[in-house]
Amino acid sequence: MQRSTIMVRRGDRLIARLKHLFYAWRFADQINARVVMLWPQLPVFWHQFDGTEYSPSLIFNLRDFYAAGGADDLVFLEGPMNYPAQRRSLRDREFAAMRPHKFDKTYFLNNPTTYYEQDAAIYSFQDEPRTREYTHKTLRKLYDRLPHDAAVTRSLDLARSRIKDDRYVGLHVRRGDVDEMLKLELPKLADSGLAPERLALLMGHYVCRTALNEFYYESIEDSIRSGLKIVYFSDSPDTLEHFANTFGRKHFVDAGMFKARYPIQKAFLDFNLLIGAERIISTGSNYASFAATLSNSEITNVAVSGGLEQLENHLHIEYLKDVKVGVENLRLLRDELERQYLRRSRMRPLEADEALPAAL
Repeated sequence: MQRSTIMVRRGDRLIARLKHLFYAWRFADQINARVVMLWPQLPVFWHQFDGTEYSPSLIFNLRDFYAAGGADDLVFLEGPMNYPAQRRSLRDREFAAMRPHKFDKTYFLNNPTTYYEQDAAIYSFQDEPRTREYTHKTLRKLYDRLPHDAAVTRSLDLARSRIKDDRYVGLHVRRGDVDEMLKLELPKLADSGLAPERLALLMGHYVCRTALNEFYYESIEDSIRSGLKIVYFSDSPDTLEHFANTFGRKHFVDAGMFKARYPIQKAFLDFNLLIGAERIISTGSNYASFAATLSNSEITNVAVSGGLEQLENHLHIEYLKDVKVGVENLRLLRDELERQYLRRSRMRPLEADEALPAAL
């Protein structure tokens, strides 16, 4: 019997790749299709955070998965590979009437072909239950089918034993890559060297994916009052010091003490610990929101929980302190920051599986 194939390609960071993979697999699983996950090398910019060893075989036990017949449903292809110029996608106009929740299984079963996807296929079929719990359950079922690498499993077991509590809050503070991009690019405003579309992208990530320390306070206080341990995750581990000084070190478990051989394994280790959290405090990042999706747990999005003026002042203090930016460019910065802030304010609260695609 001929089957459809869904090609998925992502070249950014780990959880964005995994989110796209598992949503495509969820779709394919219902129409007897196969997923081919293209896995290119990580761009050089992210080597400073994620290293150069970035194979999916470092986090998944692909040998056992393939040996058990998993290759019939999912295959990873590492290295560069371009899509053909003429290709079909679930985002094509022909499927406009079906998107996002009216796809017809019969059509795909009777018309097998190959689809090439660049964006997450967050779609469902017309005969599926329209509940968040059902969608998350089907994603988790597939996630559990793909076995972890043995080294990851050992690290997870050790980390859980050191947390010593099955009930905990996951506090995820993202700074590293967004912070570095702002440091490198925002000063270009001084000589009008920052294109409007790039400024929009930077401000979108600043507003949506990061948050000022004080934006987390209320949720942390709620967790402390609930008597729950707070496990702290961050791509900038030194940021824990601020929260420890503010609330007391005894309330936090630093996930930075959990080690792995490769950065990709460390990222995957932390991601699975986030999945195990009773609730998650974070921003609109794929990292936290997809963890909440797989666990069907509550997520609190603290992005834009503070004022626009706070965000603007922080930009000037942290990234433009000694940079002479003209009046016109300052106005452009303010206008774009306000546009992104208002847009994100309207989006809150963020559903666990609705984080924006990672573009950095």
